[in-house]
Amino acid sequence: MSNKIATNYLLNLCYNVLIIIVPLITTPYISRTVGAEGIGIYTYCLSFSTYFIVAGTIGIPLYGKRSIAFVKKDQAKLDTLFSELITLQIILLGLSLTLYVIFFLIYQKYIYMFMACGLGVIAALFDTSWLYVGLEEFRKIVFRGFIIKIISVISIFAFVKSRRDLYIYALSIMVANLIGNIWMFVDVGKYVHYDRPKLISCVKHFKPALILLLPNIINTIYSVIDRTLLGVLSSDISEVGYYEQSQKIITLSLTLVTSLGTILMPRLASLFSENKTSEIEAYVNKGIRIISFIALPLSFGLFAISDSLVPWFFGDGYEKVNVLIRIFSPVIFLLGVSDLIGTQYLIAIKKEKTLLFINCATCIVNILLDIILIPFMQSYGAAIATLISEIIKIIACFSATKIHIFNNINYCCKYGMISFFMLIAIEFIYKNYLNASTILNTIVLVIGGIFIYFSIMIITKDTIIQMVVNVFQSKLRNNSCKIRGKRGNE
Repeated sequence: MSNKIATNYLLNLCYNVLIIIVPLITTPYISRTVGAEGIGIYTYCLSFSTYFIVAGTIGIPLYGKRSIAFVKKDQAKLDTLFSELITLQIILLGLSLTLYVIFFLIYQKYIYMFMACGLGVIAALFDTSWLYVGLEEFRKIVFRGFIIKIISVISIFAFVKSRRDLYIYALSIMVANLIGNIWMFVDVGKYVHYDRPKLISCVKHFKPALILLLPNIINTIYSVIDRTLLGVLSSDISEVGYYEQSQKIITLSLTLVTSLGTILMPRLASLFSENKTSEIEAYVNKGIRIISFIALPLSFGLFAISDSLVPWFFGDGYEKVNVLIRIFSPVIFLLGVSDLIGTQYLIAIKKEKTLLFINCATCIVNILLDIILIPFMQSYGAAIATLISEIIKIIACFSATKIHIFNNINYCCKYGMISFFMLIAIEFIYKNYLNASTILNTIVLVIGGIFIYFSIMIITKDTIIQMVVNVFQSKLRNNSCKIRGKRGNE
């Protein structure tokens, strides 16, 4: 079992690396080819199709993978459960697709882009990833992910040549996703047998799936509502494009930060079941310390290199993205900590209702701030609304738990001060020696920032650096002992 977990972790790690690499390859090209307005139109329409997908699945992806895991050793129950869930999913998403078509026929604006994004709703009809997750067949999911990404990238570079090809760009993504889902759908016969169920048998899953839907709805609304409101309240659809491009950079950085919470959650849940409260707090405090160690230099570093990064990465006409990245940069740290304290810790100790209340409150605050700020400040207003919402969320997370924020202030201040010094050094180097936006200069600034930060950490004998060194030394000792053992046996 441990080998399978390790394999699944490595597969997931490889896929996450791919998720980081693909936008780095495609974003500079798409930014120049379809422009901020094109990206804005696509993102705006995609946000609406996302709402219909979430409403149509009613929590089946989460409910399905958990339920499949419970019965996977009983083939008869597995066949019955899958048949009921996939039938319910197809019926509900078919209804959602019908409502989506009615929506964009009435709305009319960007109708062709809404039609292209509608393929995403169709793709969701064939989504059986929850079955594979429940069966722990992650190899299939990761392989499908690789295929989808590769098809998308090849299609984008082969067929998207100008701003007139905006719809081809959308179709490149949507069709690849549809192909991947149909392929997985056809392949389910290797694991389950479909028996046409009675409608009443399918309906019994509606309520438990719906209970799991509410948190998903809140998270989905919170993640895409800024784009939707920008498209509705802004005077220029390009503002959605600027916002989306800045978010891509932040999301890439967050991938390096939020993975820690996912790793810690099972351990926290195990300790909670054993009523080891002090050990839970120790783990969480250590987690906050590690996140501060990683996220604060990322936040300050991204703020520092934005002048160098944005012009060559996105091209001409994306000056606003530079400012947006700087507004968003603290969110990397805030989201890292709130993910650990909120999502991972509260779920581990079975306080889902508390987490739901916090997420609802944060989402409402964000929407209200968007409505107030976007008409006057456009994409800047949406970014400021997100930043304020995340600050409120992290305060609420600490208030709702027994984790003492004062235990971590010293470490946060230490890493913050060192990161600020790194920012000043990077700004000085860029303005006095480089002062040009090129990929080489950005790489030099990144390497210089990393060198400055870790040099100070080593000089000050930081505990995390020492912990990493101790782990490596332990690994080396274990490996050398194994080698000597093998030689002795020979």
